[in-house]
Amino acid sequence: MYVTRIDLYVGNLARLGATGVVLEGDAAIVFQFPTGDRRANQTISQRDLTALIEEVIPVEEHGALLMGGPVAFDYLHAAVVHRVTVTPGRERWTVTISISGPAKAAPAKAAPAPAAAPASSRPLQPNEAPGTHDPAMSHLLGRLAVHYKLITMDQLEEVLRDQGRRPRALGAILVERGLVSPQNLEKLLAAQAQYLADQGRRPRAATPAATYTPASTRMAAGASVIGS
Repeated sequence: MYVTRIDLYVGNLARLGATGVVLEGDAAIVFQFPTGDRRANQTISQRDLTALIEEVIPVEEHGALLMGGPVAFDYLHAAVVHRVTVTPGRERWTVTISISGPAKAAPAKAAPAPAAAPASSRPLQPNEAPGTHDPAMSHLLGRLAVHYKLITMDQLEEVLRDQGRRPRALGAILVERGLVSPQNLEKLLAAQAQYLADQGRRPRAATPAATYTPASTRMAAGASVIGS
């Protein structure tokens, strides 16, 4: 069973009878109760707080977070809906997790399959390193890989450190390390291109999406974006 970092905190809400918890980077954790707030002895580092959010934030909200804006989304745990609000600061974030109520009995909505990305005249192979890379696009591609549970946040952070030491496309490093197959990389890039198109933004020539443009691939409606 895949357990995310946020599950520890939402689980404590029910165990302690708290209504919410406030997490601030490099600061003490604060639990909210009907009778008032209580400060815990534990702290959470900004690095761990970032990783916590990166694991669960919906892809459609990630663009706003990258731009530095506040975001809010729902997180379901143990049949209870929790509202997660992220307020990024210049040096650290503040994350508030509060209980919204029991989940409504409704069928799960399948994630839409991304539209196929246009094929380039000669896509580069995974071992070809471009001269430049866009950190924001690398971060988005990595976030998609985490979102579809192809890699963990720890693996993404290690790959990003590797990319910082020797600038090259994130997709090339993922394939080189055996973390993502070439087939799943194509699907990730198609999902990235679809996300950018939905946001009204086109990949620039220096982005991984332009470097690794997957061949046109049609997916059946309702099919899983990432296959095993």
